[in-house]
Amino acid sequence: AELVMHAQHVETDCFRDKKFRNDTATMEDFLDVLGLSTEDISSLEGSINWPTFINSSVARPKTLIPIKSLDRLHSATSPADPEKFCQLCESIDSTGIYIYAKIGDADARGEETKGLSFEARQFPKSSGYGEDPATG
Repeated sequence: AELVMHAQHVETDCFRDKKFRNDTATMEDFLDVLGLSTEDISSLEGSINWPTFINSSVARPKTLIPIKSLDRLHSATSPADPEKFCQLCESIDSTGIYIYAKIGDADARGEETKGLSFEARQFPKSSGYGEDPATG
């Protein structure tokens, strides 16, 4: 048996997409719900344009937000008001928030790593739990 999936990667810029209504949630709304602020956003400088407040999907869109440090990533909290969080997500056609932070240039043994590594946390909009326990 062979399983063949046809999927297309789609990205929507939540800052600029004109289809969103006037009551569209802002990145600041989401950060506030997670116990973070705009000061926690990472610029992740370099030659790559890092996804910031973008819905990215091959099936179910998640909104990507880079966080400047692992400490700040770990300090995020699950939404205290799941109904409000769900409404925020729906206002930007997202199924949840995916915050991520770059891991340093060394692994757990202190050896230099090649390439990029990230740690992430996912907060789904309406799954019955505040945070996906398998993401990270």
